[in-house]
Amino acid sequence: MKSLEQVRKENPYGDVYSDTVFLDMLCSEVITEYDGFGYFYDGEKEIVDKDIFDPLAWEENDYPYVIWYNK
Repeated sequence: MKSLEQVRKENPYGDVYSDTVFLDMLCSEVITEYDGFGYFYDGEKEIVDKDIFDPLAWEENDYPYVIWYNK
């Protein structure tokens, strides 16, 4: 599995967060769906069929990272 630093270097257009850090920002409303959009990331590719704003997606989350794109 790629480290957070490796994923950040490979994705210069989005902000890369660990899933726990992003979930904390989401729960504390530091990030909202009006700020931009994001995808779960498995270390190799973005997972575009799961909505990061759906609580059920977080219950079933197996992905270590989230890539966030600001508007």
